[in-house]
Amino acid sequence: MRNRAGSAWTSAIARLRAERAPLIALGLLVLAGLAVRIWLTAAWRPAFLGYPDTGTYLLIAANGPFFADSLRTVGYVVFLRAVHGVSAHLTTVVVTQHLLGVASALLLYGAVRRLTRSPWPGLLAAAVVLLCGTEVFLEHAILTESMFIFLLAGAVYATVRALDSDRIWWPLLAGLLVGTATTVRVVGLFMVPVVASALVFIRRSSWLTRGRLAGAALAGSLAILFAYAAAQDDQAGYFGLTRAGLWNFYGRVAPFADCRQFTPPKGTAQLCETTPPSKRPGPETYVFGGSSPAVRAFGGPFNDPQASNDKVAAFARAAAINQPLDYLHAIVRDMWRYVAPDSFNFPGAGLSATGFVDQNLLIPVPRTLTPYWQTSGYRIDRGAERSLDRYERDTRLQGPLMVILVLLALAAPFLARGRRERVGAAFLTVAAAGSLVVPVASFYYDARIAVPAFGLLAAAAAVGAFGLVRLLGPLVARRLPTARKRELV
Repeated sequence: MRNRAGSAWTSAIARLRAERAPLIALGLLVLAGLAVRIWLTAAWRPAFLGYPDTGTYLLIAANGPFFADSLRTVGYVVFLRAVHGVSAHLTTVVVTQHLLGVASALLLYGAVRRLTRSPWPGLLAAAVVLLCGTEVFLEHAILTESMFIFLLAGAVYATVRALDSDRIWWPLLAGLLVGTATTVRVVGLFMVPVVASALVFIRRSSWLTRGRLAGAALAGSLAILFAYAAAQDDQAGYFGLTRAGLWNFYGRVAPFADCRQFTPPKGTAQLCETTPPSKRPGPETYVFGGSSPAVRAFGGPFNDPQASNDKVAAFARAAAINQPLDYLHAIVRDMWRYVAPDSFNFPGAGLSATGFVDQNLLIPVPRTLTPYWQTSGYRIDRGAERSLDRYERDTRLQGPLMVILVLLALAAPFLARGRRERVGAAFLTVAAAGSLVVPVASFYYDARIAVPAFGLLAAAAAVGAFGLVRLLGPLVARRLPTARKRELV
């Protein structure tokens, strides 16, 4: 036994020595990420409160009921209530969210490290989450994304851990995390089949074992979603995720919907427009603006009669089905904004990173936050604010860097080696692609909505970059001696 224990310690020490450099690099990244977050927390207290959704989350957490909002899921409100149980100070919420950001980076690093069996490539994923200024600013706002990112990162890590074990605990945990993420943001629902499919195809074991692992993941997700729907049914009389959820999809299709190309469903003729699509506003205006035909006809997504919500949903589906090319064009145009966020800008089109940051800086602490939420006043260090603003602009994930990461992520499954790594890389690539496409396909591009995709994209790109280095490394190594000989001659 002593020999075995000594051998294990020797092996662990040798592994740490071999990985000293990447671990030092990871530690430096974590320290840098913490430094930026501490800097922001000291410069701007208690939080960014200017985004319109912020007040809704804080007020529902303070006054309830949980399912008062017919458009948004309430997982984040539950999180706010839980943090309030520890401390009623808003700074506690912000600090918790910053810590979730650091934890998300470490989880994605761990997932890439396990998948590639190398300590180096995961540094890319960690660096993006730790140092991207838009991510850090988003963690400082009272918004859902920091918790959503953490839950997705945890689900990715648990899924990758399931590659090397026949036990159901890791798949079950992945399913529970994905289900919980969906209660925070509905777009998380796309990850449920992605996780289950990875567990089916990623292993060489029997179909029975694969089915058991995928079934555990599905069971975990469905348990959370069923409990959520049942709770909403008990409180609000609706069994589902959101009572007005497809209003966002109406916002997606309304800018191009042309009733000459389809018959509007019964009771929706008033949603038809004759205004040319080029002169219509963006998706957000159609969901919330007073000029929206659906808002004029049915009162908006918060009016809440289910019959009206069903009509809006039926119209949206009819437009998308009958105008597939227009729908595809709207998606592709918004997808380009991941690369060039300011490529177009008109009312209701969604905020770029600049617009998102400016929006959050607008409003001071509302009086309605007290007495449930406590603050120490509103403190702004204008000098630090200007420096942080420059930092955010200089570390945005957009332009050529975004293109490179997308190309590496798409290449990852083809550059990976072995079944385990190839399917794992495909899982990361599909997860990243879904996190980019699903929000745009279901509503629109917005800098806030874009950020949760960054970590997943960087993780997939890290696997692709590692595969590219393995592919090109031997070619470069073989050419180096020849070049040296020529120099000597």
